[in-house]
Amino acid sequence: MKRASLVLWFCLFLISVLRESKAASQAEGHGVYIVYMGSKGSSDDHLQLMSSLTTRRKKAVVHSYPKSFSGFAARLSDDEAQSIAQQPGVLCFSRSRIWPELESFNDKGISPVPSRWKGTCTRGYDFNSSNCNRKLIGARFYDDPGAFESPITGTPRDHDGHGTHVVATAAGSPVEGASYYGLAVGTAQGGSPASRIAVYRICNPTGCGSAIMKAFDDAIADRVDIINLSIGQPAGAEDEFSRNPIAIGAFHAVQKGIFVVASAGNDGPLEETVVNVAPWNFTVAATTIDRNIETHILLGGNKIIKGGGISFSDLNKSPVYPLLDSLSVKLDSEFVYDGDARDCEPDTLDIHKVKGKIIVCEHLDDDYSLNDRLGEVRKKGGIGFILLLPDDELITAPKIRSFPGAVIIQEDGIKILSYINSTRNPVATILPTVTVDNFKPAPVVAFFSSRGPNYNT
Repeated sequence: MKRASLVLWFCLFLISVLRESKAASQAEGHGVYIVYMGSKGSSDDHLQLMSSLTTRRKKAVVHSYPKSFSGFAARLSDDEAQSIAQQPGVLCFSRSRIWPELESFNDKGISPVPSRWKGTCTRGYDFNSSNCNRKLIGARFYDDPGAFESPITGTPRDHDGHGTHVVATAAGSPVEGASYYGLAVGTAQGGSPASRIAVYRICNPTGCGSAIMKAFDDAIADRVDIINLSIGQPAGAEDEFSRNPIAIGAFHAVQKGIFVVASAGNDGPLEETVVNVAPWNFTVAATTIDRNIETHILLGGNKIIKGGGISFSDLNKSPVYPLLDSLSVKLDSEFVYDGDARDCEPDTLDIHKVKGKIIVCEHLDDDYSLNDRLGEVRKKGGIGFILLLPDDELITAPKIRSFPGAVIIQEDGIKILSYINSTRNPVATILPTVTVDNFKPAPVVAFFSSRGPNYNT
């Protein structure tokens, strides 16, 4: 009889949260809540509510969303959460949950944990042994002595989301009726949904260093069957195998018959960027599937441009809205340069020229995000947003959501700009995002996934 695998995963936590006292979290039983307060027009309420929180307790606010809309994330007690949910201006209030409580880690239909399992479910300040089950059978965490406290330390929980994403992809239980606001409806499950999971959280605000070896040591002793790592050293600067903690730990795991899977890295599409190349590793790139998410732009004359991004546009389905490039709606000021306006950088566009129009922006400067550019168009009264991206980046499907918008490759951008420049009254509309099945070619290596050959061979 074939035995079910014990899948071990390591999670890399990106350090994007503010520091907070672990003792305070323990004492008050806080959870992280997302407070959404709509458009920029409600920023006064947003700031007032944040101020009232920080007056009561320093560092209650974990994140603030001040650029394209109003809102914040804060660590709140149950009483504070109930109070804030009733405040004027709060449009959406929800607890942030990317943790073991997710349906992807339910243990329905899974047999009791086999006796050969020697691991443990380590208690943390916001994690108890009861959070483990027949699916999630183990949890450990590794914090260096003297490391400063933050919501990341002192717990095996994933306070960033990267680890949760990786392990659900590897071994998540089936979740029926999954979708992204109605897109790509179906059953979500990992590659090996029958496998059990043990978590070893090795990274913290100071890095991952020595904990890597300790986690390998524990995992081997715990008798896992598969080790999956979602971390790696920088491309082009990976240590030789004899000094590389991932290569050394993996070597000992493989000696014990444990299959080690490691990520190739996210530094593509450049050559010689692949990492975790020790020959005893099974190094995995990122791939696509035969389902695509598309947002189409309809130009005057009913010419369709196939774009990407996720946008739930409520515009008319006929091309009736004025379409302009961002340079033509540039703010008339000696301090605003043409390149900045083409990029739709903050405070570069003229509200009188933008209002009521769909604006085409370019992507010339990586210092500004999609949300920065979209925010400038939206703030100046635009009703739609089209962004020209480097060709391969379209696959990332940026989440524009409530504002009508789409991203397009350079080739299609040239077509749209040509249409604008050759037409007396160019018009367009942006259609709601749709799911396209049986998309070809597929599978292909994702643009961001690192490529070979090995740089030091």
